[in-house]
Amino acid sequence: MVAGIDASDPRVLALLPRFTPPPRWGGRDTAEVRYRDALADNAHHLPAGTAPALGWGELTDDQRARTVTASRESFHAAVRERISELSRAQTPAAGPAPPE
Repeated sequence: MVAGIDASDPRVLALLPRFTPPPRWGGRDTAEVRYRDALADNAHHLPAGTAPALGWGELTDDQRARTVTASRESFHAAVRERISELSRAQTPAAGPAPPE
């Protein structure tokens, strides 16, 4: 499994969890909720005096689509990385064969 993930084998990657959020969350569009959460989580990283980010309603359709795509791609990458980490932790390190 780990080798397939590391090699980006499409047959192995097809077995991993997919990004499938519900369309609505808390009465709002799920993408809007994730966007607002990301802005709030990262606001303290911005230099002082930086203009605030556009609100979800101010984004163009293309900007919204790119935001959703970036979120989906980040989710997929995080799943692959975490599965690799967990699998490696369970796999004994290769070394010399034990004496017979």
